[in-house]
Amino acid sequence: MDRSILIPLDGSMFAEHALPIARSIALRTGTVLQLALVHVPIPVRYVEGVAIFDEALEVRNRERERAYLNEVVNRLMTEPNVSVTSTLLEGKIGKIAETLHDHATVTGVDLMVMTTHGRGGLARFWLGSVTDKLIRQALIPVLLIRRQEEE
Repeated sequence: MDRSILIPLDGSMFAEHALPIARSIALRTGTVLQLALVHVPIPVRYVEGVAIFDEALEVRNRERERAYLNEVVNRLMTEPNVSVTSTLLEGKIGKIAETLHDHATVTGVDLMVMTTHGRGGLARFWLGSVTDKLIRQALIPVLLIRRQEEE
């Protein structure tokens, strides 16, 4: 089995700050980069007791997330000797960290590289809530990259 580095992404530029570090490690070690984005379905809304679910919006969101992952893979593949895979994971509201942890366990990743904050907004102390949960659950090394302000 190839050694691999998991890079959780959420579509934000903040999360992408982990990519150069992960790519550098992969180049030195011959490790495969695994990009992962957790898709969280749109919740069903209830209006006057009737369930409303916008399936077309759900399909568009999935397509947008897959296109984003493909674009990031294409950017990383311009570097020679870098092997990159991507996965759109199925998650649940409030269970993003658990979904990433389960994926890391099942696929046997060797290292997780991520930024301290993604698009989550308010931080839990100095870490984002997903990052905080992951480092508490992870049985593998997690390299945290400090968030940098967008330029």
